[in-house]
Amino acid sequence: MTSFITPDQDIAVKKSVSLNLWLALFIFLQILTPLCNYFLKQLGAAGNFVPLYAKIAADSFLLSVSLLLLLRKGVSIGERLEAYKKNAPRDILASLAIAGLGLLLGYTLIHFNAHGQVFSVNAINLSNLISESGGGLSYVGVALIIIGYCLLVPAMEEVFFRRLLYVSLRHKYSLFRSILVNSLLFGAIHPDSVLFTIIFSVMQCYVYERFGRVSVNILSHLIFNSTVIGLAFLGV
Repeated sequence: MTSFITPDQDIAVKKSVSLNLWLALFIFLQILTPLCNYFLKQLGAAGNFVPLYAKIAADSFLLSVSLLLLLRKGVSIGERLEAYKKNAPRDILASLAIAGLGLLLGYTLIHFNAHGQVFSVNAINLSNLISESGGGLSYVGVALIIIGYCLLVPAMEEVFFRRLLYVSLRHKYSLFRSILVNSLLFGAIHPDSVLFTIIFSVMQCYVYERFGRVSVNILSHLIFNSTVIGLAFLGV
């Protein structure tokens, strides 16, 4: 039986894309989101919701492409689902613990005034998104936040950064260098909370190294994001 420190399996033999292809997709994402933003504005989409619509569109596209690339590389979705189902109880407990550590990290950085905007949902003012002009609750805004930040963002970021990028890096580099590069790139797309995001990414990379199942990463990220947004709704 392996310990938490000892990896469950050799990540470097898992199927993934080339680093060049991953980088091309990464650059495309930086172009795709602003493009979605622009076209939505031209179509007259509701002003407050444009950034969320654009993010949902861009993240959905990238998640779909990432999964299709894994399928083309020979990854069996059926086999992976069986592995997830078999290990579900342990994975859920691990995900809860990791999400808890993420929250503890965030509040620790707040204590030292080094948190950036960890708990601000990418600096978007939640009150503007969930409040209608008359002061009531916007169910559209709530639904978009749940779909975008609670579900889609964790799935896309973990599949794209941990399952594709991290595995690609481990094909060529050591554990330390792979985690470092992955975390710096992950931090680069979260400029409002770079320090927190880099540390969180280090945690998530090691979790994937240990368990070898991206479901653990997605679930822990999902729990963390949902808790942060829930606390924001409550004004905590």
